[in-house]
Amino acid sequence: MKAQNQKSPNDESNRKGILKNLKARVDERLGGAYKVQEILDLTALMVEARIKDTGSDKLYCARIYPIPEAKHESAHALWSEHGGLTDLAENSPQSVVGFQKIGSCLVYLAESPTGMDLATYLKQVGKCKPEYAVRVTVQLITQLQKLEKKDCHHFQIKPASIQLTREGGVFLRNVGLAPFEDALAALLNLEGLASAAYQAPEQLKGESASAETDIYSLGLVLFRMVTGRLPFVGDYEKTKDGHLNQPMPNLKDISTCLL
Repeated sequence: MKAQNQKSPNDESNRKGILKNLKARVDERLGGAYKVQEILDLTALMVEARIKDTGSDKLYCARIYPIPEAKHESAHALWSEHGGLTDLAENSPQSVVGFQKIGSCLVYLAESPTGMDLATYLKQVGKCKPEYAVRVTVQLITQLQKLEKKDCHHFQIKPASIQLTREGGVFLRNVGLAPFEDALAALLNLEGLASAAYQAPEQLKGESASAETDIYSLGLVLFRMVTGRLPFVGDYEKTKDGHLNQPMPNLKDISTCLL
């Protein structure tokens, strides 16, 4: 088995080919008003991408839901019920535009912030200095505490949902979307929306999530930042078994910079 973060030229070529084809398919579904600049994340329910308004050249972050048109009315009803939580992120530099139909897709649209997401940054650097990783984590904990006071949680924390700004700030993207996306997934009879990599045990068991769920996921992000790897790797079932039944690896056994 290949060591993590070591990819053959064929792996990289295949990945780029898949993303190119995906971008073309999403562009077609968006109907020409917007063009995909970069794929940011992907689940069974949606494609998250940075898109450009072809009229104004303005950039946006979009979560694109390519669901059947017959389900659009029901999806809008779910958004009316659950989408208000997206307004609860304090001092976020990512202004929400709204939930709307673009082309044949339903899209959650927000202004594109400066900087890059943590997933992209980690692809470039491999791992972070412990001091930086701790600083990022502390800022995110502060944001989670503010959300909890409003009875709101994230439930989708992973590097792709964490934005690093050019000014050195850190903030959570897509706050408040989890209840809507869970309801939308149930409407479409979808399961396994996310990989098991950053999910807490209660999520993997289909139980109710809580504030502790976000802390567990954030702990996994911290683990990834300082070690350059995840505690449990493999396919969905193997990773799930790790979170549910295996002890968490000791950071000092993996990263010599923590000794």
